[in-house]
Amino acid sequence: MLSETQIERYARHILLREVGGVGQEKLLAARVRIEGLGQVGTWASVYLALAGVGCLELSDPRPIPAEGLLPLLGPEAAGHPRDASLAEVLAAHNPDVRFELAGAEPPPGDMSRLLPGEGTPSLWAGAAGSDGYVGWAEARPCARCFPAEVPAAETAALAGSLAASRILAQLLLGEAAPGILRIQGGQEEVWEGCPHR
Repeated sequence: MLSETQIERYARHILLREVGGVGQEKLLAARVRIEGLGQVGTWASVYLALAGVGCLELSDPRPIPAEGLLPLLGPEAAGHPRDASLAEVLAAHNPDVRFELAGAEPPPGDMSRLLPGEGTPSLWAGAAGSDGYVGWAEARPCARCFPAEVPAAETAALAGSLAASRILAQLLLGEAAPGILRIQGGQEEVWEGCPHR
């Protein structure tokens, strides 16, 4: 049962037919693991925390780069572990969310793996330059498809948003939305998968 404070906090979600009060309770009881906190994974974490996913398990002990990560983790946070720093900042934005740190090595480049519970498929999300990738797959795309280069800020934000929305749909509807999207220059297209494997 949602408290008065939670009803106020999630009022916009509760008004959505796809979520409602029952859906918000599902989200508050859910757990998502996020491996890799580059720009894409950090954006996805922000959206999932604000949506009220009950437990976020963050896994990326690498230091925050000198330029920071998003506005939430600015240059003053440089050198601190990404997962612990993000958990601390996001906890201040939504006290309903619990954070756990896994400390495992993340995927290479700006690639994130999101796991919405035991026995569920992996959602891979990443960006390099102006190209992004979001989709349910057994393995991440190879380095030839998504080289380790700094993603454009808009592409990273879009990929993080799409990743979060697909995870939320899986948590609420119980099924992974099929298909892999590739984002090129802000345009989305269905991607058939890595041709180099």
